[in-house]
Amino acid sequence: MKKIFFIIFIFFLYSFISAKIIVFPFKANSPEKKTHQWLGKAISFYLTTSLQLNSFETLSDNKVKSILDLKNINFPYNITKASKIKLAMDFGANIIVGGEIISSNVDNQSFLEVNSYIIDLKKYTQRYLPLIKGHVKDLFKIQKELLNYVLKYFNKNENEVFYPELNLNNHGYEIFIKSYLLDDISHKVKLLEKAYKSNLYSDFLNFELSKCYLNQGELGKSEIFLGKISNKFVFKYEKIFLIALLYYYKRDLKGANVEFKKLSKENQFDFEVNNNLGVLCFKEKKYESAEKHFIYSLNLSKDSIVYLNYIKLLLITKYKERASEVLNSALFYFPVEKKLIDLFSYFLSKNDKKDLLFNVFGNYIPDIYMDDNEPDIPLNLKSIFYFEFESNINYSLEVSNIRNLYNSGNIEETFERLQDLLEVNPFVPEFHSLMSRIYFLRKQLYKAEMYALSALFLKKSEKNFLELIKIYKSKKDKEDLIQVVSKALELFPGSEKIKKFTKFCK
Repeated sequence: MKKIFFIIFIFFLYSFISAKIIVFPFKANSPEKKTHQWLGKAISFYLTTSLQLNSFETLSDNKVKSILDLKNINFPYNITKASKIKLAMDFGANIIVGGEIISSNVDNQSFLEVNSYIIDLKKYTQRYLPLIKGHVKDLFKIQKELLNYVLKYFNKNENEVFYPELNLNNHGYEIFIKSYLLDDISHKVKLLEKAYKSNLYSDFLNFELSKCYLNQGELGKSEIFLGKISNKFVFKYEKIFLIALLYYYKRDLKGANVEFKKLSKENQFDFEVNNNLGVLCFKEKKYESAEKHFIYSLNLSKDSIVYLNYIKLLLITKYKERASEVLNSALFYFPVEKKLIDLFSYFLSKNDKKDLLFNVFGNYIPDIYMDDNEPDIPLNLKSIFYFEFESNINYSLEVSNIRNLYNSGNIEETFERLQDLLEVNPFVPEFHSLMSRIYFLRKQLYKAEMYALSALFLKKSEKNFLELIKIYKSKKDKEDLIQVVSKALELFPGSEKIKKFTKFCK
């Protein structure tokens, strides 16, 4: 089968990202390729941190890394301008800061030239900033000078600028930055501990160590390093978030609740905080409040973890019908998420028409659940520190396009496209509904029934009920007709279209 419609993989990722500025790691050219490449990351970290400190809406450093990881762009991040522009547009940024570092040799006296530019996607402009020259040993001075040029572009005077107090020596800063390039937490901790020996008073270093120890489950160490952070630490909201996580993992739900509510009152990290408050309310059996938090979080961003938390809540509170609806909504966006597919298989196995449904979905789901045990769904917090983007695909445009093609009378082309679309995402109810109509037109009533059932299983709408009712009427299947009309009227008691079929049930 042709796969010509894989072009629909245009990602509409995480609409909650509203950052205006994105700083990409600078390209580092060195005679010894790996020796000074960390400098490119160092400059982007410093600029990002400083812009945030000066109240500029800037995509965080760890999110930029996640974006690049998602696109398989790895250190040393040699990214073309065209790629930067595409990534910035995909992730809601309209200002790009980037550049290149040229170094002369490999020792600490090596001479650097820093070329930088700012691209404004709204104004369609690109401006090169003044060339900066200096030695590696003067990196902090170079970064500060570059920051001033960037802020000057945004009309901010030097006497109004806040500079991050890193409190790191040159070697400590190098180690600190290199730790950011590691995904393995244990290796990262070893590097940071090495830097800590000669940089005891760096809030940034202490904060990073506290995060890493929390990630490793070493709560005591995490708390110790959190306590070393001064009251001058500039990212107070990030600190509050870390404190809340620490309380949670120490099983102090009341303490975690207090800290997350502080962030909620300040409208900080609304997506993550609402999910986390939902988890806390769930654990305290405040199910109505938990549901409100999960729904609010999902309204900000579609996320598979939040969906799973919400579905678990609905199953615990015995709203299984609603749980199935939310699950199918989640699969619309995340058709390859294993935990969601496991749940889908479980619900399918409990359906009276599971044999027919399995004929439709059998190629897309794992072994079907044949017992009464629901798949285990763990409750999960969302973190602002270890961030992963999910490929959240919006199929609304594809639904509109395929519907228009069908309505234009191009039935065969519609059928071919639907086959391709169903291989990419078998959980879009409109695709199943249209397949049912096509088989009905071909008088292949068995297959029409299969897809009408699968459309209804995915979405219990009046339209999908009517599709199935018409098929049972055509098959003269009175028993199934009575059953489906009865169920339809339970959900849509005022539907005149459905009531018209009651006369065929006598």
